[in-house]
Amino acid sequence: MITWIRENTSPSEKLKTTRTPSYERYLELLDAWGAPYSRTRTQVELAIFELTRDRPAE
Repeated sequence: MITWIRENTSPSEKLKTTRTPSYERYLELLDAWGAPYSRTRTQVELAIFELTRDRPAE
């Protein structure tokens, strides 16, 4: 998830898995991306997983 966010945000979000502020920012991003489409955090997260699931390894 963090890799996808770094690659698909501009400017690139520098989230860290061990930092509470990074998790808070992650939740804010999910909310911001889902709000215009009436989607929950979980729905946005699942959509991102779907985008990356079948993607070939680089």
